[in-house]
Amino acid sequence: GRRRLSLAALVVGNALLFTILAAVAPRFDPYRSTKSIAVALRPQLQPGDEVASYHFYPHTLPYYLARRITVVSFTGELAFGTHHDDTSAWMIDDDEFWRRWNGPGTMYLLVDTHHRKPLPPQLAGARVVTAAGLFRLLANR
Repeated sequence: GRRRLSLAALVVGNALLFTILAAVAPRFDPYRSTKSIAVALRPQLQPGDEVASYHFYPHTLPYYLARRITVVSFTGELAFGTHHDDTSAWMIDDDEFWRRWNGPGTMYLLVDTHHRKPLPPQLAGARVVTAAGLFRLLANR
């Protein structure tokens, strides 16, 4: 009898937990997802424009834009792939980023507003394209 009661309590407890998580999780989506950023950016984005993320990798942005983005000075969970593929065109350091940012092309930069390090002062004058949740999208033009 005790085993059956314990099993029933475990099943009911897990069902309740997953029901609560399913109800609450969508409320956090606007803060963690880049969907609204991508929706705002897509109409402005031209084929030669570059989209980059600054010191982090937003997993949802390449998906919603349907294109690869440039990652500035971050490897994190992508480190394994850097040992097996040439990522030099899209995983760049700060020096290369500033060269591209100050170059002739249009560049969009996604920053995490809860980033631990303050943004460089060179980005203070950047145009804010849009902001949503934890993210702000800047442009050099």
